[in-house]
Amino acid sequence: MSPDPSATAHTAVVPARPVRLYVLGAAGSGTSTLGQAIAASTGWLHLDADDFYWKPTPEPYTEKHPPAARVAAMQARMQGQANWVISGGSLYDLGAPLLPHISHAVFLRLDDALRMARLHARETARFGDALVNDPVRHQVSQAFFAWAAGYETGDDGARSLQRHQRFLQELHCPVLQLDSAAPVGALQDAVLGFVRQP
Repeated sequence: MSPDPSATAHTAVVPARPVRLYVLGAAGSGTSTLGQAIAASTGWLHLDADDFYWKPTPEPYTEKHPPAARVAAMQARMQGQANWVISGGSLYDLGAPLLPHISHAVFLRLDDALRMARLHARETARFGDALVNDPVRHQVSQAFFAWAAGYETGDDGARSLQRHQRFLQELHCPVLQLDSAAPVGALQDAVLGFVRQP
């Protein structure tokens, strides 16, 4: 899903206090898209957790960075940045040292059928015929779809709705829940209003 071109411009937004925002949700709920849109309209740093989770291998999304290296790389990018947005991933596993610094969290929910349709469309756009013709790509993508489809019913040990809900209860910051079927511009405006509240 690409940022909505009708999104309201908020160029060089300087909040009264630093905003360290975490946008989370199931795979396909639009966390990366919303994080990118917010950063583009405000000038804040945007970090997508998946960029630090996976190594840049010839076959994408097959080899992970060690946990300590992920956190160190994210912290290095944050140096000197007053405001930032992290999207995607699971910071309770990926970046526990970052959690005390989060000032706001946004939890995106999306109808499960629509979310899975978005994921299939995204994989097709990324890999095209390789999804069918390349045995390795086919296997990796099918495993990904099976993992993503378990979000609503998964247990607390996985990236699941149950785990996300517990994680949100453990955060010591305001949390906003949004239905990400809404246009990106509307979601962005809701988030910027949320972080500007006293």
